[in-house]
Amino acid sequence: MSEEMNQTPALQRYLPDVSLPASSYVPGISPPTAKEDYTIPNALGQPVFVPQAKWQNQSYYLYGIDLFNDDKYWEAHEVWGAVLKATKGFDDDQTLFFQALIQFSAARLHSHCDRWRQAKFQAGRAIQKFQTLSHSHQIFMGLDLTGAISKLNKLLTDAPGKPTENQLQLLS
Repeated sequence: MSEEMNQTPALQRYLPDVSLPASSYVPGISPPTAKEDYTIPNALGQPVFVPQAKWQNQSYYLYGIDLFNDDKYWEAHEVWGAVLKATKGFDDDQTLFFQALIQFSAARLHSHCDRWRQAKFQAGRAIQKFQTLSHSHQIFMGLDLTGAISKLNKLLTDAPGKPTENQLQLLS
């Protein structure tokens, strides 16, 4: 096998100036202090509402995508939870979207820990929210909702322990 085939593709970053944590917190595996030690980087500032049309300026959203794509599901959940609080009351679709992303992240984290019942429950909830949004949006904040639903459906049907492609690609 050539050296080239053993290399993993470079991770596409949406907020490359903000570093990713060296390790991720995994409940039941990581020491409890790892959860307490994680803080959202100061470079992100305070979470604020950003209109959908300006999603490229939503640093918390983009950083959460970077974390998710780097298999840091708990950290992505935390970041999206912070922006969810800032979004509530401003835009119902964004609120639903961030709830779906949080549940997607929880589903991936549970599948990573071989907790398939919880993974499927969270994936099902995320699918419902993405489907609700897909009635009025094909792409929401750069994310192809049909593609996200497809990834979640794959997670629901894959055998435990089988790796699933988890990268979330944003469209300009």
